[in-house]
Amino acid sequence: MSGAIVAEVCATLLLKASAGFGRPLVGAAALAAYTLALVLLSRALHRLPISVAYPVWVGAGSVVVTVAGVVLFGDRLPPAGIAGIALVALGVIVLDVGSS
Repeated sequence: MSGAIVAEVCATLLLKASAGFGRPLVGAAALAAYTLALVLLSRALHRLPISVAYPVWVGAGSVVVTVAGVVLFGDRLPPAGIAGIALVALGVIVLDVGSS
């Protein structure tokens, strides 16, 4: 599952870096990373229920991409956004721990 999350995060960051596919090689790398993310997610679904796997995949990816956006691209996150992303992170932790 962690591989699917890492691939999805990389894909999303590459998508931003592609400048709307203005940089075709970076855009192609984003598409390849999204493909890998979906393949790895599909493999995780053999072991995990979709009701846990998909929200953890999306939530964890969202949290990491948000932090990376702030660090790498200078995105600004208002206090309400920080609280929201913290709640998403907490939800991912609860789902992940609760499924063990």
